[in-house]
Amino acid sequence: MTESKNDLVEGLWARLRNTLIALDRMDRLESAGDFVGWVEAFQRDDAQIEATTRDWLLRALRLASDPLNYRILRALQDSDGLSVADLMRVTNETRIDLTERIKDLAQVGFVAQALESDVVQTTHAAVGIVAWIEALREQMTERVRAGLTKDNPPPKFETRRALRSASENPSGLESS
Repeated sequence: MTESKNDLVEGLWARLRNTLIALDRMDRLESAGDFVGWVEAFQRDDAQIEATTRDWLLRALRLASDPLNYRILRALQDSDGLSVADLMRVTNETRIDLTERIKDLAQVGFVAQALESDVVQTTHAAVGIVAWIEALREQMTERVRAGLTKDNPPPKFETRRALRSASENPSGLESS
């Protein structure tokens, strides 16, 4: 799973880096006086970097966890790219709906689409997120296949407070 995490992180970082570079270029225009030096200031602000990377990651996870978006990402995994028409056949979506989803996935760096063609391609970030989701799915599938038997009862769900309390007092005895 480490390789998939690396692909995901590198892919998302590449997209964020490209966004920062584009903003920096815009800031250098004469008409962008309000934001000159913004990228340099951003790079020195750890709180801003942490908030941005958290939000960027959560947005990517939200998009990847959508069942239709995930089908798109899976369909692209086994190809060198698919046309919008091919993706329409795979997803049964209309051209406009599929195009909007492709744009959403491109915004976080999961897909790329060349301007001169309608071929949609996957990215390292998409390879990483699909591998991560599939690894989790495989683990969960193994648990489900094990079933619920007398020797394998359903798990007891406890709150964090109960778990913390149990770890602080493993004997369960009250101290006086």
